[in-house]
Amino acid sequence: MTKPALLGGEPVTRAADWPTWPQWDDREREALADVLESGRWQAGPQVEAFEAEFAAYQGASNALAVTNGTSSMVMVLRAAGVGPGDEVIIPSYTFIATALAPMALGAVPVLVDCDPETTNIDPDAVRLAVTERTKAMIPVHVGGRPSDVDALHAIAREHRLLVLEDAAHAHGAEWRGQRIGAFGDVASFSFQTGKSMTAGDGGCLVTPSDELARDLASIRDFGRGHAGETVRVGGNFRMTEFQAAVLRCQLLRLDEQIAVRQRNVEALRSKLAQVPGVRLAETDPRVTREPHYQVVIHLDEDEFGLSKQRVLEALAAEGVPLEPGYSPLHRLPFLRDASRSGVARVEPCPISEILADHQVLWLSFRMALATPQQVSSVVEALVKIQRHAEELR
Repeated sequence: MTKPALLGGEPVTRAADWPTWPQWDDREREALADVLESGRWQAGPQVEAFEAEFAAYQGASNALAVTNGTSSMVMVLRAAGVGPGDEVIIPSYTFIATALAPMALGAVPVLVDCDPETTNIDPDAVRLAVTERTKAMIPVHVGGRPSDVDALHAIAREHRLLVLEDAAHAHGAEWRGQRIGAFGDVASFSFQTGKSMTAGDGGCLVTPSDELARDLASIRDFGRGHAGETVRVGGNFRMTEFQAAVLRCQLLRLDEQIAVRQRNVEALRSKLAQVPGVRLAETDPRVTREPHYQVVIHLDEDEFGLSKQRVLEALAAEGVPLEPGYSPLHRLPFLRDASRSGVARVEPCPISEILADHQVLWLSFRMALATPQQVSSVVEALVKIQRHAEELR
């Protein structure tokens, strides 16, 4: 085996050869042309059809297409009456949008720690963070792997909290045989350009509650009621016909793409057995379908022989597109300042820091659509890097 690319050897692969995103074909082109020619570009049959199809796909009775995933979370919190001074518990190990949603309403995001294996929000940390001001929680299904919704919903029932599931990564994910959004209160999906279904941007709220769906439909359309008069504070959160037409095409290929990712991830799991100090995160047996939006890889720096940062540098040189994962939100200066002023609250998050600094690597969903040879190249690169760990330190 040649020496690592960082030391002058030949890379095992080329990042430019890995799958690109978004993926599309003549179906999207024809769908967009049809909307263009129809002259109806907003609030038309494409949006209605997409909502029906996505609700059926997720196994829920209601789906509401909206502008984006962040706005969708703001809409839900508004519908639930969350406002200034109320607390909303979120994980620190997530994207900033999860914190911005409650802050947009003057509510206080309460950042808590995550589970060391799944990287999802820790139910025990949630329970300890609940106060008399807590109105809701936003668990994030990181990488498409569902959080422990059994434990989280039990806490919510005990304290009468709304559970808004941030399902931006979880299209097609299942917990105990049910798709995310089919049970509980409501789930928020994103179709931003980096998601496993995309129309450039967009979002969708999925809920089994007809009452909540009616409230959300009103908020989406300037707070209008049945007669068209404004009855509550709302906004313009409507999806366009162009976006819906593209998403209907994206949905048609989603199951096939998930199947490819599942095969590749299982192959990767098996092959990583030959690399000490590197393994895939274990899957909770209650997760009956994992779409692998991000493939969570755990690194033991001591056993592998190199730091996470050095492994990432060496992999990049080998052409292997692994990513560092999230940096905890509580490290952002503006959230630290917000915590000092009471606009946010940060609970201890040592696990999130350890994962971010030392343990977690990500293989993204589009990379998991790679060929079997490219999947093997991930392991080949890791083996090569580990054999030369002393020289790379």
